[in-house]
Amino acid sequence: MSDSELVDLCVNLAKIPQLRKFIFIVDADNPERTKKIIDQNNPFKFLGNNVYSLQIPVPEHRTNSAICIEHYYTDSELRTEKEIAGKRCRLFLGNEFDNRGISLDREYHCTAPRQCGPDKITIIDGDSKTKVTLISDPQVSLALPKTKFAEALLNEENEFSDISSENFKLIFDILKQIILPQEVTETPLTEQPAPGNAQQGISSSIST
Repeated sequence: MSDSELVDLCVNLAKIPQLRKFIFIVDADNPERTKKIIDQNNPFKFLGNNVYSLQIPVPEHRTNSAICIEHYYTDSELRTEKEIAGKRCRLFLGNEFDNRGISLDREYHCTAPRQCGPDKITIIDGDSKTKVTLISDPQVSLALPKTKFAEALLNEENEFSDISSENFKLIFDILKQIILPQEVTETPLTEQPAPGNAQQGISSSIST
């Protein structure tokens, strides 16, 4: 689901009374697209009718605030390799390449130079049309899909078992504030009363 689709869904759900809490979590790499459902002065926003939204907070090891959820891992963790069909695949970062898409070690080529450069922390993965290939073999992409990265983490495959999830506590701490009974003071998009205590469950949506 794109950021714009997530924002539309969040806003529309907030217009209708909900029996359970809906929590929308968005990345921090497109603040202009998500500003309608983000409160920059508070960890989350109450939009009315049991609908909440939050932008992922920036962990201490990141100096650039324009991050997505994968940036909760360190750069070295993101570069952990997984073997797929005999190939050593991994996620790549934009700052591993120059502005032409050539890696600094002159070993790889990225087909999306706009995502590359010394100031870019864009995660380049195999889920998109972008390819990262060996310069010596431009036919085979070595970019690991984010879904495969997530599966390897879940299954604790090889080196992935050593990757820490400690930074995700930042998000869970905010979710705890929303889920536990409390008085919500944020101004909703629609003038609806704050939710009562009789909740039937929790739903969450995350942008990708």
